[in-house]
Amino acid sequence: MKKKRSIKWPVDLPKWKFGIRHQIMASFLIPIVFIILVGVIAYQKAESGMREKYVNSTTEAVEMTAGQIDLISSFVKAEVMRYAFDKELTRLTSGRYDDDPLTKNDVFDAINASINSSQTGNPFLRHVHIITKDGTRMFSTKMNTLYGFYDSYAASMEGTSGWFDSHPILDEKLKLEESKDSYIFGYHAIAQSKAAVVVIDISQTALQELLDGIDLGEGSVIGLVTMNGREITHRSGKSLDWGETIFAGTQLYENVLGKIDEKIPAGVSEVRFHGEKCLLFHAACEESGSTICAMVPLSTVTAEAFEIRLITFAAVLVALLIAAAVGFWITFRIQKNIRKLSDGLGEVAKGDLTVKVEADGRDEFADLAQTASEMIYQTKSLVAKVDEASRGVEQSARDVQNASSLLSVQSGNISAAIAEMADGMEQQKIHARECVAVTDKLSDEMKSIAGQIDSIQGVMEETDAMIQEGMEIVDVLGEKAQDTTRATDSVKQSVDALLVETSKINSFVEVIRSLSAQTNLLSLNASIEAARAGEAGRGFAIVAEEIRNLASESSRAAGEIKKMVETINDQTRVSTGSVDKARVIANEQFELMNQATSVFGRMRSSMVTLAEELEKIASSADEADAKRREALDSVRSISEIIHISGESADMVRDVLSQLQAEIIHLDVTAGALGNSMDEMKNEVSVFRI
Repeated sequence: MKKKRSIKWPVDLPKWKFGIRHQIMASFLIPIVFIILVGVIAYQKAESGMREKYVNSTTEAVEMTAGQIDLISSFVKAEVMRYAFDKELTRLTSGRYDDDPLTKNDVFDAINASINSSQTGNPFLRHVHIITKDGTRMFSTKMNTLYGFYDSYAASMEGTSGWFDSHPILDEKLKLEESKDSYIFGYHAIAQSKAAVVVIDISQTALQELLDGIDLGEGSVIGLVTMNGREITHRSGKSLDWGETIFAGTQLYENVLGKIDEKIPAGVSEVRFHGEKCLLFHAACEESGSTICAMVPLSTVTAEAFEIRLITFAAVLVALLIAAAVGFWITFRIQKNIRKLSDGLGEVAKGDLTVKVEADGRDEFADLAQTASEMIYQTKSLVAKVDEASRGVEQSARDVQNASSLLSVQSGNISAAIAEMADGMEQQKIHARECVAVTDKLSDEMKSIAGQIDSIQGVMEETDAMIQEGMEIVDVLGEKAQDTTRATDSVKQSVDALLVETSKINSFVEVIRSLSAQTNLLSLNASIEAARAGEAGRGFAIVAEEIRNLASESSRAAGEIKKMVETINDQTRVSTGSVDKARVIANEQFELMNQATSVFGRMRSSMVTLAEELEKIASSADEADAKRREALDSVRSISEIIHISGESADMVRDVLSQLQAEIIHLDVTAGALGNSMDEMKNEVSVFRI
């Protein structure tokens, strides 16, 4: 018995592989990544949009504030010019009422009442001053008991364009620097009489309230910077600690002044101030030469966008957790079923046909498990039939080997008999020659002819017995040849039955391949549906790919079975050819046996003829001398007959040599058939049914 071969698992699985769980989790993560990208893009878009809207609205607010300042400045300038060109003031300051004290006093009171009315009616007017010549009573909403100092004021304000943000002499005279409610800037103009100057201060408190009413966001600062660098600011919310002065005297403000000088009235710049990224807005007050500036941290601009980022992050985190939970559950079930199917088919690949493939659930995996179980059952039945057929063929091969061995022994016996017969023929030839040589002395030796005749008759009887034995051996050999023919017919029937069973195996293999093709078609349809589903179906596309791989493995296993069956078919076809050849050889042996029987028959007839001639010689001993020549002719005939018998014996010997060669070939063929049957049994023995 040969040792059974074991089927090793054809593929060494890697220690780590990118399995279905990882693929499905990756497919769940892909939309989450896109959600993150969408969130980031949305945040960037929101930040950009908010920044753009904020910049537009803040620029508009700064420009509107600058416009309000210009409007206030225009009104102040108009008020100054109204008083500067007032006729009563011109007459009064030019001295026309010096001779009329009552009228002068009335005019003074009227002008004084007018400036007080203007100051009271407009909250942006902090004080109105009309500075007269020295020694002349001046006008002021702050103090009306002071005398003028026109010359010293004019000298101190020399070079101003009309707008100012400080008047030190006036502050000193009226003690304005001690006032809690001071001015921020103002406008002055020389009266038409050239003897007075009209000064109107703009209230710092009113402008501060105007700035306080503007909220540009948490931490923002808006301020007014005068033409000479005075500054008032409003800080919204918890403003950053940037110091008392933010704009005036800084490099940022110098840059703003440069832009204003370049006739750029308003604008926005991204700057870094005290390490903080900020947006710097500015708008020029064209009337007064002041500037409205605003500083807003970028964090304030993008505060709402930051909330969007937090919401997006929370949504992505929740989606990630849900996707991970769902993906883990799906992949756990898929992996479990695939592992069951893989383990079962792996055992089948190792030759164990007792395995039952199962899968949990009522999905395609259950159908696949049912199909695999049916395939294993059909393969099990097929292997059992092949095993039974191989045993029958093995027995037939053994019968052929036994018959060929017996035939080889019988042919050896026949060869020995033919050899002995050939020796006898050779002796007959020698005797015939001696007869010819002594024929001339036949007359003198007639007395001894009876003894020679007896000797020849003995040899004839012995030869006849040998011929009879040879004929019997040839008859037995013919019967054995017929038995060999019948045995080869039995072997061929077994081999034909084996071919029928292997064709059934091929049909089962085609069924397996058809199932694999249907599974491939099912996975292709699943892939198409997954592709239609878009991103949501990517996970199912990977599952379909795994099903297709499993179907490919089933098709590959079916291919291996078919290859094994084809090997069996090839061996069976070789055996069929050998059996057919053995049958032909047996038929040829039977023909040769018939020929040998015919030759032996002719030899026996020759022996009968020889016996008759010897009897004639015995009966005609008295007439021997007269018929010597007839005896000589008879001896020559005997010599020719012996020669013919020798040639027939050589022919029989040659036929037997061919028969022995064919018997040897038949034995080799039977041995090859037995080996093929052993190999087929070894191939089938790996299956456990």
